[in-house]
Amino acid sequence: EGVSVLTKWNIEKSNSRYISINNDVTMWKSRKAIKATVSKNEKKMNIISCHLGWFGDQEDPFEKQIVNLDKFIKEDEGLTFVLGDFNNPDDSEGYKLIKNIGLNDLYQNKYRGHTIIENIAGWEDNKKGLRIDYIFANEKLEVLDSKVIFDKERVSDHFGVMVKVKI
Repeated sequence: EGVSVLTKWNIEKSNSRYISINNDVTMWKSRKAIKATVSKNEKKMNIISCHLGWFGDQEDPFEKQIVNLDKFIKEDEGLTFVLGDFNNPDDSEGYKLIKNIGLNDLYQNKYRGHTIIENIAGWEDNKKGLRIDYIFANEKLEVLDSKVIFDKERVSDHFGVMVKVKI
């Protein structure tokens, strides 16, 4: 599962870490998070892009992945944005675990913000829209705008999420 960080800010350092139990690059359940520490005009922040597995998975459960992600977040101080496909709807036990590690959901229009709307791989029984793609921060921030993007000009089976925050 590919993840990336694209930024106009200067990248000071970057690294990556498997957050899954499995770290075989040929196994689709392998989950790696990448972190970039970026700076601009004396402001600095961390950005982590990730794609997590499913809550309750017998082979590589989300519950263990979120613990590993939390450790990765806390290795660096300061404002950190954590974004990607978390494979847990915002009314699920997995979402509660995300909130329990101290991450703040930056999306404000929660019930108009479905990021998948049809049966896709892993969500074959999806009968309604779900929000499983997020942007979180480890600090409370003022959200100026938030919206789902790429829902009309589709580039994936997931839609994108965009937020504008005051830093």
